Amino acid sequence: MFWTDADGHRKIRFIELLPCPAVIHQLSVTDGDACVLYDRHPGPHSWGVTDPLADLTAERIREEVRRDRDGGGRCRWATWLR
Repeated sequence: MFWTDADGHRKIRFIELLPCPAVIHQLSVTDGDACVLYDRHPGPHSWGVTDPLADLTAERIREEVRRDRDGGGRCRWATWLR
């Protein structure tokens, strides 16, 4: 999605971008992970991008599961799933 402000009016338009052609081959010549960003994107490819919020959430869930397994009480995240 791209937007521009012209004369105080915001114009929003949706366009389809070509995918990035980069592929990283770690263990196989034929199988690889493709970059999921658009062609000519700035910065690193998608396999080099981190998500701190997702990492924090996963760590919190692991802590709750460990606490529940050790008998420390009910997992708080289990109530979210209801």
